Amino acid sequence: MIRPNSQRKLGAIIILIFVILIVLSGAIWYALTRDEKEAAPETTPDTVSNTTPDTTNVTPDDDAGTRKWPVYITTTTHLEGSWIEASSNEVFFNRQASLVRHGMDIAEEYGAVLTIESEIPMALGMERFNDNLLSEVLARGHGVGTHCDIAPKTRFTAVEMVAEFLRRTTLVDALVGEENNLGCSGGGGYSDWYAGAVGAGLAYIDGGVGYHYLALPLSARPDGWTDKAIMDEYFHDPAPQNIDQHFHPFRIGALGFDEDPDGELLMSGGALGRIENLAEIGDWSLRQQTDCPRNVCPFTQDDVTTAVEFVREFALNDDRARPAKITFNFATTSFDNENDAFLHAFFSAMQELVEDGLVEWTSQRGVYETMEEYYALE
Repeated sequence: MIRPNSQRKLGAIIILIFVILIVLSGAIWYALTRDEKEAAPETTPDTVSNTTPDTTNVTPDDDAGTRKWPVYITTTTHLEGSWIEASSNEVFFNRQASLVRHGMDIAEEYGAVLTIESEIPMALGMERFNDNLLSEVLARGHGVGTHCDIAPKTRFTAVEMVAEFLRRTTLVDALVGEENNLGCSGGGGYSDWYAGAVGAGLAYIDGGVGYHYLALPLSARPDGWTDKAIMDEYFHDPAPQNIDQHFHPFRIGALGFDEDPDGELLMSGGALGRIENLAEIGDWSLRQQTDCPRNVCPFTQDDVTTAVEFVREFALNDDRARPAKITFNFATTSFDNENDAFLHAFFSAMQELVEDGLVEWTSQRGVYETMEEYYALE
């Protein structure tokens, strides 16, 4: 028999052991749960679970149909093939070079981009007089190219037409590098200008004009555009004579103006005529002839106003489904000091449109590069 005192002692020991077990169990449970909490991050309203993907910034795959493409403003200035004296008369050469430099000076004040395209005489002069104007144009952030005043009335064979393009492009290649000379303005006439341009390694033609229709049958020309009508009246009007095609560059795969996404030559139009003639042209009917002497009108504020109104209206109404392009033609004489007030007004107004997000400046090559991206996404 166990005595009462012994029973009490035994009970106390049992109770003590029980308490110790409870305390130990609690300590072990606390340690385990603390480790689990430290291993897992807290879930707060600002934390996204690792098992739930964040789709807030996910957009559909980019393609030509979903992207909003820019409306570009560009320029062209042609160093003409008729300036024969530019290759031998340093005074004449320097005058033209100084006009181009003055134009760049003003354009650069407003973030504008010019494109200067040279024919044979000025290219020869740059070499002869050790004044690589085109290289300077590139270094200053503008665009360069070749101007192709190929005789439109002469009927060249395919081989001869390639040679006509190469006579011009190789001179410009020597000044700026073949990689920087991708396109040509002009080149139209009775001969196959598509085969000639592609055969010469050109990637685009900017500034297609009425002469380009001479190589096409009457069925592929606008009504009334006979050979005689083109030679007498429509020779320098834009080609193609289609508003949508004119302002939206497109590839071709053969002679003519039918779009071919797999074609080798980009037709890059958009020309509005000489900057000085815009107020007189005014109706945007793709005609560029005026009643001014030699088709050159005085440069006035009305020309600037007309240009700004057209660009704004076009940019606001274009659907941005593909790249668009507007080109202003500046002759070297457009950059004469006497036109400074209007040049500043023009480039300042274009800068405001750029800042408003309506348009972007680029070179003729820049348009080509964007079109390469566009077709790659189609």
